[in-house]
Amino acid sequence: MAVEIHQSGPASSDLSFDLELNATFRTNRARGVWLVAPVSNTEVSLPGSVDLAAEVVLGGTLGVREVTFLAGSTPVGTVTQAPFRLTWATPPVGLSTLRAVATDSSGLSFTSAPVVIHGRVPNDRSALISFGDVWKYLDDGSDQGANWTANAFNDWGWQAGPARLGYGGDGEVTTVSAGTNASQRIITTYFRKSFVAPGPVQYSALLLQLVRDDGAVVYLNGHEVFRDNLKAGLVSFNSLATNNVGNADEVTPLVVELPLTWLQPGTNLLAVEIHQTSLTSSDVGFDLALSGLATTNSPLALRLYAPALGAHFNAPAQVPLLSFLDGVASVQRLEFYAGSVRLGRVTNAPYSLTWTNPSVGTHQLTAQAVLAGGAVLTSAPVAITVTVPPPPIQPVLATLIPAEGTWKFWDATNSPGADWAQGKYSDGTWLVGEARFGWGLDGESTTLTSGRVTHYFRRWFTVTNPAAFTELIVQLLRDDGAVVYLNGRELFRSNLPSGTITGTTVSSSSVDTPDETTYFETVIPVPGSGLVAGSNLLAVELHQSSASSGDAGFDLQLQARGTTEGRIYFASPVAGYSYASTATLPVQVQFQLPVGRSLMRVELYADAAKLAELRNPPYSFDWEGPLPGTRQLLARLVDDTGARLDSAVLPVVVTPPASSALLVASNSTWKYLDTGVYPGVNWNQVFFSTTAWKQGPARLGYGGDGEVTPVGYGTNANNKYITTYFRQSFVMPTSLTCTSLTFRLLRDDGAIVYLNGGEVFRSNMPTGAVTYLTTAPANVSGGEEQTFFTTQAGTNYLRAGNNVLAVELHQ
Repeated sequence: MAVEIHQSGPASSDLSFDLELNATFRTNRARGVWLVAPVSNTEVSLPGSVDLAAEVVLGGTLGVREVTFLAGSTPVGTVTQAPFRLTWATPPVGLSTLRAVATDSSGLSFTSAPVVIHGRVPNDRSALISFGDVWKYLDDGSDQGANWTANAFNDWGWQAGPARLGYGGDGEVTTVSAGTNASQRIITTYFRKSFVAPGPVQYSALLLQLVRDDGAVVYLNGHEVFRDNLKAGLVSFNSLATNNVGNADEVTPLVVELPLTWLQPGTNLLAVEIHQTSLTSSDVGFDLALSGLATTNSPLALRLYAPALGAHFNAPAQVPLLSFLDGVASVQRLEFYAGSVRLGRVTNAPYSLTWTNPSVGTHQLTAQAVLAGGAVLTSAPVAITVTVPPPPIQPVLATLIPAEGTWKFWDATNSPGADWAQGKYSDGTWLVGEARFGWGLDGESTTLTSGRVTHYFRRWFTVTNPAAFTELIVQLLRDDGAVVYLNGRELFRSNLPSGTITGTTVSSSSVDTPDETTYFETVIPVPGSGLVAGSNLLAVELHQSSASSGDAGFDLQLQARGTTEGRIYFASPVAGYSYASTATLPVQVQFQLPVGRSLMRVELYADAAKLAELRNPPYSFDWEGPLPGTRQLLARLVDDTGARLDSAVLPVVVTPPASSALLVASNSTWKYLDTGVYPGVNWNQVFFSTTAWKQGPARLGYGGDGEVTPVGYGTNANNKYITTYFRQSFVMPTSLTCTSLTFRLLRDDGAIVYLNGGEVFRSNMPTGAVTYLTTAPANVSGGEEQTFFTTQAGTNYLRAGNNVLAVELHQ
């Protein structure tokens, strides 16, 4: 075959070529009958039907009186007119041998060769995506290239709505755009949906049910897994479907099993592109269901095969009920139930029924087979949910703080105070300026004073309803490093070390071109961020790499993005925090109703037990005395249609009541060494021997300040010993779990405290290495000589049983 393609002229802008060749053949078979469908070794997933088709060839003038299909020796059905086809509705489990018997008009019969098929016990089905679910979609006719199928692709700007999606009057719930030109309509519409697969994945395969008009390509986590009605090879945004899909095929699902190759535990992304067959196509349609198939381990002979476990339906719904009954004879009838309410009964296989217009809510479905004699078999329950479909969902974007905006800033040498990032802090003496802030001639609008490590910034902004948003987008320009706080809580830090940040903390590195003028983007989920309705405070501290840094820069833009869909989440408590069981735990939710809906109530649950119902703002509840342990909180929004919307489950750690134990009392007896001699490197270890040391009750010392036990300072009052050493043993009860230690130390002048050889803290002592000749940096006098200074410490060095507390006191 050869083809030549001619252009309209030498300046033609494009060229394309493709060709398809079909041929019609006539059978050369001799007189007889052939079973052409199904083919041998076909595997049929039950419950399911089998399409049977026969071809008959007769010579002369004889006609075909009938064709009878047999399974073994049992007739399945008879057809008297061509085409000789019928559907076998009830194939059994196991192997079936099929034949076709054709009888001609003279009464002579011919039998086909046998075809063996295998009826397979059906898999358990768990719904991952249901028909009618909400999908994100793009209907602007653009070319999305190849990356749009990837999990990481940013589809925030896409619209969303429940299926069926399309146009043309075929039952669409969400209408997508056809374009503005009826003679040049959009060829390809894109769809994306995330779903969660349990981990580890225990499925044997995936069951895809696809409604498409006209052609489709399906991707799982960026990999093509199925295509229909499109040619092989590269598919682009202007590829046309091969054939027009019409009539019943527009709403009839294609059913195909998919391997688990690209499925992953946790979040997965299914992407589908729907292609039209022509630029003037009158309709488009899309819906999809995806189920996980698992080999059944149920010993029951009766199972409810459809709907799938966890399936979702949009009201008004038509719920198909289909049961599977294996190896049970003498069945009188089969009944379907929703809870205790009987939905209907059937007496013959296939045992199926359609439940019309179920109420909104969750339903537990079962099937019951009544056997001869009255015995009853009951299937395992299948839970489904019926909801009112939400209206179409639009993206939302708001700028809360613009770039180059106005901020209050602290430019003084002294610290602004420890609570400078809190809303209660008074910033009336702070300066006001416009970003960019800094020095070094990088485009500053407000010049900061150089020669300082840290500068501070504050900016208030208002949010009407935080639940309108799902993410905060912080675009931060910082030279060199910065910490960003929202309402007093740290959101994130950039180019700064971990741990405690002070006014003298330098950035992790120096920032140079082009990072000096780059806005670095950080995305923060709104739930848990601390964003509140009304006034919010964003505070930023800018740190230099050194006090002699040659330039500095700061600016920030804060945006919030979300959608118009309904949502609910916990504003408090906060994930990751622990709460005492003796305390009152404040519970507060934030929510957004779907467009056009009104609130009936908010329900709060802890471990599936209802805590409260909230019907009025501020939608908060004081939870008194929660039980210790990890409690699972859930908030449920119920709107005026009866539709329910659940929050993500929030795990909250509730700690048992705290108690205190006195491990070392004041005025206890201590062992001490007052010889002015260094006792050795191991003097603070548990195993160190103190048999030669003196002992006596506190207060220990000299100077006439109420000492009970005088300690020596040597023979020269003008050259006293610098350091005296003290040790005390105590027992930590094994029955207690210690979470913190509180030290109350009286010292004149400085001291270092050790627990089991590890330094816990030092008071009025310099940093770094210390010897027995190291003096305290400041003299203690007056009231401080009688003051117990309190220090909180961790339990790193504490052990159950015997412990040693050691203190070195320096003058």
